[in-house]
Amino acid sequence: MSDDPGMMSGAYFVGKRALLEWANEFLGTEIKKVEEFSTGWAHCQLVDSLFPGEVNLSKVVFDAKTEYDMVRNFKPVQAIFTKHKIKKLVPVDRLIKGKYQDNFEFLQWMKSFHDGRYNGEPYDAVGRRSGKRGAKRVKNRGGGGGGGGGLSTKKIGVRKGSVSRPLSRGGKKSPAPKTKPTPSIRARVSVDTKRTSSASRLTSMEELPGSPRGKKEYGSSREKAKQLEAQVEELEEEKAQLEKQREEDAEKHDIELKELEESLAEAQMERDQALEEVNDLKFKMEDMVSKTDLEASASSNKDLESAKAEIEEKLAKVQGDLKAENQSLMDRLEDSKMTIDSKNLEIEELKLKQEEMAEDLDKARKAETKTTLELNNTKKDADNKAKASADNLADLEAKLEAAQAKIQTLQDETAKAAEGVLALTPMVWWSVMLSPPDVKGLKILKVALHSMDEKSSGDDKHLVCTVVDDAGKIVGASCRTPPNAIRAPLYIILGDVKETDPALYIFFTIKHAKKKKKMVKMSEIAYAYMEVLPILNFYKSMDNPNVMQLYKKPADFTRDPDSQKAFGKNTMKIAFEMLEGKAN
Repeated sequence: MSDDPGMMSGAYFVGKRALLEWANEFLGTEIKKVEEFSTGWAHCQLVDSLFPGEVNLSKVVFDAKTEYDMVRNFKPVQAIFTKHKIKKLVPVDRLIKGKYQDNFEFLQWMKSFHDGRYNGEPYDAVGRRSGKRGAKRVKNRGGGGGGGGGLSTKKIGVRKGSVSRPLSRGGKKSPAPKTKPTPSIRARVSVDTKRTSSASRLTSMEELPGSPRGKKEYGSSREKAKQLEAQVEELEEEKAQLEKQREEDAEKHDIELKELEESLAEAQMERDQALEEVNDLKFKMEDMVSKTDLEASASSNKDLESAKAEIEEKLAKVQGDLKAENQSLMDRLEDSKMTIDSKNLEIEELKLKQEEMAEDLDKARKAETKTTLELNNTKKDADNKAKASADNLADLEAKLEAAQAKIQTLQDETAKAAEGVLALTPMVWWSVMLSPPDVKGLKILKVALHSMDEKSSGDDKHLVCTVVDDAGKIVGASCRTPPNAIRAPLYIILGDVKETDPALYIFFTIKHAKKKKKMVKMSEIAYAYMEVLPILNFYKSMDNPNVMQLYKKPADFTRDPDSQKAFGKNTMKIAFEMLEGKAN
């Protein structure tokens, strides 16, 4: 029985809001979009709660941003499914694209699977991921985490944490300003009113006397406040544009407007912090005027220079990390190229070995023929000598036995050579046939149509089976079912396949035979496909068919999501069975 509940199951009627509430409550997070599950770490923790101790969370990248890290996160999930014989293929290549529909459907399945297997034992999701790679960037409930799901500071051009906490008049750090969250940007006090308030506070500071060094610090802080105000104005303009676009596409730009509101709230908070810093600087100026000791002024300037150096050091570190990450990507690309070159060399070596084995086989056959002639001659000589002398009969029989043993040895070597040639001949691998070849040692996959929706069925239909590689290139020969026998079995000759090799896919195309005046034309109706490796791992009997989604023609062997269009809710069931050697 398959672990997939099916497209018409109640599991696929759970809404987005219910899914997010369930996942956030169980994982202790504040995930706001279904698309965020494309990173894979949340699914790792869900599986970890069902199979404690079997998922190595230290290898999970909780702040995954590249497809390489996302694929790495999904590997433990598929490995656990395979280990516990859970017949579910994780569509990693579609999930990591970040498309809403793919991640939404897989999250629905994961909730149904989790509800059916979770034993109710308490699971400390936050504690389990604490201290792991990138876990600080996951925004936990109650304000925890490193802000991975929080507000972004890229849009306003201010580095998070660059505005230091202001000092009180006594020299101690004052608490951070408390800001109440606002539900919408329309509920805030207008920016013009706040700008007037801040300008009046700055004007009152200009009337204070101060040393030249203090005036320089004051001017720098005032410049920061002006920059923040300019950035707020830019964000207001961007807000107006987003509101206009929201009328055209409400669902898409509603999300972008919400992100803009959050960024504006953070900008206003940082501007208020900057103004607090300016006020604090005013108090420091008063203290500096009252003191005549130049060393205090020099110490203040030294603190500013130290803060500037610290900011420059952090900036250099971020640039260095980006440069290192880029170099790492280039190194991986170079390694991939070297691996491809190495595989090409291995293929050339196998071809040479194949030619050598063919030569050895030819020599063995010639030697067998020669030995047979020698045996015949020996028999003739033995007969003649037997007639001439009975005393030599025993000696002749011994020679005869030795010759027969030599023939047997040559025959065994010939059989081994033939098996070696067969093993090194990949020309027939992944070819599809109407009947299984009677060759010992071949691995064969039997496939047959189990059932199909009424719209796609009919006696005049054919099922065409084709094996393609990850790039959409056809490997081996295709084959179709006989006329009026769409449910007839087809046989695929399997080659060597490993989990580390590029993926192979089997495409099933439904074609219709249209009779013309002088010919019969085959036209496509729909197609479906599935990866080879899961078939070999899970499907061992024709009694357990797999349900596959039908897509509209023409068949796209590259599996481009943009070109694939579902053929309604039509599906087809294909049965698989592994055969060894000669099929039964």
